[in-house]
Amino acid sequence: MIGNLWPVKGHRTLVEAVSRLPAELRQVRFLCAGEGPEREALTARIAQLGLAGRVLLLGHRLDVPALLSRAQAACLCSSAEGLSNGLMEAMAARLPVVATRVGGNPELIHEGENGLLVPYGDAEALAGRLTALLSAPEHAREMGARGRRRVEAELSLERMAEGHGKLYRRALGCAPLVPEPRLRTA
Repeated sequence: MIGNLWPVKGHRTLVEAVSRLPAELRQVRFLCAGEGPEREALTARIAQLGLAGRVLLLGHRLDVPALLSRAQAACLCSSAEGLSNGLMEAMAARLPVVATRVGGNPELIHEGENGLLVPYGDAEALAGRLTALLSAPEHAREMGARGRRRVEAELSLERMAEGHGKLYRRALGCAPLVPEPRLRTA
């Protein structure tokens, strides 16, 4: 989970969900990269539930791509989101995602295709979806691959610039641009 330790990011729900995972997933480690005012409460709850070796609060990190490259899945438990950079980064890293069904998350995560969605604050549902994802590693890898293809096809910088250009031209009443033919080089 990549995100500052703010209440809106829902780390408390993740901690509660981890405590509900079945015994066969007790070896799974949950890494939380980010810093913020929830650290003290999260640390206390992690200790209270006996999850000190399973839920790790990594603090502020500058190596998020390296963390994502070693992960098997990503999780986002927020109560509110726009179009989450964290989800797009996870998708680009070929990770399947479990995220809350809030804000722009359902635009990025297509249920069962590149991830799974849960209601905000529902630790039981989150535990169930994490269990499903982590118990089927091949299916999870396929979801991650589909997420990466979606990023490449729809969420690239080129596509974003193209979309902004269309929006501005429409707002200004301009005709769409016709792409210039590209010269082929030998």
